[in-house]
Amino acid sequence: MNFTPPDWQSEWASPDVKNWANGKFHVDMAQSMERACFDFMMIEDTVMVADAYGGTMEGSLKNAVFAPKQDPIPLAVMVAANTTKMGVVATMSTSFYPPYLLARACSTIDSIAEGRFGWNIVSSAEDRAAQNFGLEGLPEHDERYNVAEEYFDVVNKLWDSWEPDAVVMDRDTNTFADYRKVRTIDFEGKYFKSRGPLNTVPSPQHRPAFFQAGASPRGRAFAAGAADAIIAVGTGTAGMKEYRDDIRARAEQAGRNPDDIKLLFVVSPTIA
Repeated sequence: MNFTPPDWQSEWASPDVKNWANGKFHVDMAQSMERACFDFMMIEDTVMVADAYGGTMEGSLKNAVFAPKQDPIPLAVMVAANTTKMGVVATMSTSFYPPYLLARACSTIDSIAEGRFGWNIVSSAEDRAAQNFGLEGLPEHDERYNVAEEYFDVVNKLWDSWEPDAVVMDRDTNTFADYRKVRTIDFEGKYFKSRGPLNTVPSPQHRPAFFQAGASPRGRAFAAGAADAIIAVGTGTAGMKEYRDDIRARAEQAGRNPDDIKLLFVVSPTIA
């Protein structure tokens, strides 16, 4: 799902639909999903108003198709604070979030969620989004994944900058955290540089659950090496099996146990 206007045109629209941007509609939806024993909800995101159709923004805004779209992070916090069991996954782009900022936000939200937060890792694909951040456009597809891989390395090092038992809260010695168990990462790569450490305490999961939706060969390679769960589009039984077999083979090549990756194929039910 995403943080966009719900149904507002039909006779079944919520009577409070004009206030959809306060997040309460989506929190109510999350609570209903939790009662129905759903495992998690994933909030998709983009950071631009599309103008591809007809060369104007009319199509997007008139029909509320891709815009308006609210930021998923505050909604993820609201959902986490108003549920007890269901996971909540938010989309954040490696093209636009500074690694330290993302690592810190994820750590904080996972603590609020008590270990139920996930990060949907995207590199973004729209030049219109890049232009909102002072860029002319995005790098080409495979280069974006090169950046994402180094980004993934940085944020994991930041989450590991605190040892799990660094917080001691020892009243006898008046020690909150053992400084010997909090370290700089001194990372310097091709694309990113970060001293560290994070200034947040380790969250319940220590890092968020990782979600990805790689479909291209380069995207599959990244997903197989990084993701805890992969969202994929089903293209018939044969196509789904090919995708699964390919991901498992790539995971083994990356030194991972393929069974550690949950592969989830998208279905779109039509209610008549």
